[in-house]
Amino acid sequence: MHHKKRIAIMFMLCVAIVWYIFFKPNFLMNGNNKKNIVENIQSLIDPNQSIEIIKIYDLKNDRYVAYLHDNIPAYIHFEKNIIGNYKFINADYGYTNLENKTEENLQVFPLFRGYQDGKPLPFNLLVITNYENTVAKLGVRVVNATGSTEKNEINVGKPSASILTMYKASEAYSLEYKYFDKNGKLVK
Repeated sequence: MHHKKRIAIMFMLCVAIVWYIFFKPNFLMNGNNKKNIVENIQSLIDPNQSIEIIKIYDLKNDRYVAYLHDNIPAYIHFEKNIIGNYKFINADYGYTNLENKTEENLQVFPLFRGYQDGKPLPFNLLVITNYENTVAKLGVRVVNATGSTEKNEINVGKPSASILTMYKASEAYSLEYKYFDKNGKLVK
């Protein structure tokens, strides 16, 4: 009789573990849909702030969500787990009270950079603008520690989100930005 009780307890424990692994994440906040994404964001910042999702990017197993909170550009990052749910990884809430309002209304966020066969993969920048943005085009120059450079430009709007991929960025680099208005004149 004691042996049967032990088997029953082990069986119940296994069922509980399986339930937890496969079903509990479905009830927790995750990045699977807009409603859950907004709930995640509200749990991280002041829940009274307005939140507007600008764009959702799915890059392999990573989900990056560009959004505005009280018109401040920001993003949240999720990673897909083995059962297909997007789990919160990190967030960047943007910068406010900057001296340069151009940089406050158009913010550039470097995204996680992976490696393959010991070499860095291309470097992605998430560019997010708000309603007060006056920049029409952003120019980015990567200066590598070796002295090599790469230039790239993207058109931006208000509000908008874009991913800019830099293919030649080495492990040590710096970024230089140029901002242009709708007439192509340099803003900064």
